[in-house]
Amino acid sequence: MQQLSLFNLPNTEQTSLCIRIPNPHQATKLRQLAAAMQETINAKKNPAIAQQRPTHRRLQIAEEMYEEAKYLEQIQSLLCAIADAASVGELPDILKGIYTKNQLEILKKMSLNWSKDDIQEVFDSEQGEYSSWKLALKRANIHNYLQVFQATTALAQLLSPAKEDPIELQIRRLEADLVGMKFNEFFPTPRDVCNRLVELAHLAPEMRVLEPSAGKGDIAQAILQHCPNVQLDVVEIQSSLRKILQLKGFNIIGCDFLTEINGKWQTIIMNPPFSKFIEHTRHAHKCLVNGGKLITIAPESIFFRNDRKYKEFRQWLEAHNAADEKLPSGAFLNSINSTGVATRILIINK
Repeated sequence: MQQLSLFNLPNTEQTSLCIRIPNPHQATKLRQLAAAMQETINAKKNPAIAQQRPTHRRLQIAEEMYEEAKYLEQIQSLLCAIADAASVGELPDILKGIYTKNQLEILKKMSLNWSKDDIQEVFDSEQGEYSSWKLALKRANIHNYLQVFQATTALAQLLSPAKEDPIELQIRRLEADLVGMKFNEFFPTPRDVCNRLVELAHLAPEMRVLEPSAGKGDIAQAILQHCPNVQLDVVEIQSSLRKILQLKGFNIIGCDFLTEINGKWQTIIMNPPFSKFIEHTRHAHKCLVNGGKLITIAPESIFFRNDRKYKEFRQWLEAHNAADEKLPSGAFLNSINSTGVATRILIINK
């Protein structure tokens, strides 16, 4: 009896006449393999090295691990696609012997511009890595170049590989270019500090929220991760950083917070330039509705400097019942532009 394949079925009408024979055992096995890959994928997408103080070398390593994660996601997607087809009896015959991740990885490698002679070399091999490849393919009932071609074509028809979002790729490149770049007082807020700021804000859906020194959007992203349905506005003075914010889809309402922005928000969360910290804090307070809350990163110096404006500012904080929370030493050492300046979080209710 002639073997049916994607190459000898002349039209979709004939395909519909094939008897469907589900293979729940194969489907379950492949889904288990796909699920077992998730932990590794997550670890490569968010490696520990990415949480260390950023350098170009560390970013390069993190980017390589991200590419590995994307490759594994492709294999995972193929496992799931074969499982789905097997579960309803629609899997092409040439793929019915696929039961391992290794078999898929071999076929995927062979699909990348391998010639007929290259593939035949695998099947002629008696030792080395190629001999183990030959054995793995033999267990999948794939024994020659033609069957490899049929299998890779069938895989391509089962699942078109997802293309990387060009906007995400552009954002990653622009952010990588920021490492070591000395913008005026540009010290992006580390993720754990962002999360703490947002936790203290007690956000609720539909709340009007402002981030007036948004940088590349670290705090703004944390805000939307914690509460996606807030009405978030952002401000940023550096044009290259505004480009990143625009690509990320944030609602940019201005450049210079002190001179351009006047409005009323229920919550303001910020990491302002420390050289104008007092001015930014007072202006942010004016931009709150009655009952609103300001959460801001503050330099430790405002609590001990004896200049007149610092003394008056501390009196102002006391009059507004401000609370503060000291951040751990070196809280900003993991920023892409790191600083060892001691910091606190200020919470001011209006």
